[in-house]
Amino acid sequence: MKNQTAFYLFLLCSLLLLVTPANLLAGGWTREKGKGYAQLGGSYIGYNSLFVNGSETLNLPFTVTDITLQGYAEYGITRNLTVIGWLPFKIANNTIRTDTAVVVLPESVGNLNALGNIGLAARYQLARSGIFVVAAQLKADLPTARYQTATGLRSGYSALGIAPALQAGASGNRWYAAAELGANFRTNNYSTQIIGSIEGGYRIVKSFYLGGVIELLNSLENGSYVDGNSVNTGLYLNNQEYVSFGLKAWTKIAKGFGINAWAFGAFSGSLVAKAPAIGGSIYYEW
Repeated sequence: MKNQTAFYLFLLCSLLLLVTPANLLAGGWTREKGKGYAQLGGSYIGYNSLFVNGSETLNLPFTVTDITLQGYAEYGITRNLTVIGWLPFKIANNTIRTDTAVVVLPESVGNLNALGNIGLAARYQLARSGIFVVAAQLKADLPTARYQTATGLRSGYSALGIAPALQAGASGNRWYAAAELGANFRTNNYSTQIIGSIEGGYRIVKSFYLGGVIELLNSLENGSYVDGNSVNTGLYLNNQEYVSFGLKAWTKIAKGFGINAWAFGAFSGSLVAKAPAIGGSIYYEW
């Protein structure tokens, strides 16, 4: 990663959280047998520049808009096994910037409305002791995304992704804490990535929670996939990296129903949008 200091500090903190028995803090919870959770939401990001080499800026010839509409669901097969699935639909477009002297062809501008990478996952709870849980998760991102060669617009990665991870968590009456550490292996000559997150939340008032997240994505830069014209849009590039932060809020609005809202930005990164992303959803659990 270009920001090696931030990476090693994050990795050290994640390992301490994951291997210290008294401080297991990752999202290792599973649904009870026959219980489930479903969510329908969306997110938005608009940008005209990327992070490169940590904190430097790469200006793009386009202004890019990326909207995601997504359905997400979890269901408890047994007390220890939960299956997960998500179905993303992407709405992306790029327009020529008027504040730069970069010359681009008219056919390099367009719109893309298409499925993203459909995802499936299984989470198995390995251990539970008091307020602490530990779980293993295996996630697959299917190669269902589209790519427009002329415009460089993408709805996801042109590959199958397999991501094993170790998760752990702890929760009290008004709080929770979580962490995750894993890897993402993609086909089609994409580089392998290290993934991780640390999260915590607190119930401010009845049924209203606030949470904060720090996320890591680090590329091992061992793949040779060529991004093509997507270098001009910044969408789903090979060797993307970041250390990001996010804020979450959620509350119940009726029996079984609730709403979520979130916003994410980045401390540093490489080949990722230099702009915040915002989103929200409505959920139902039973």
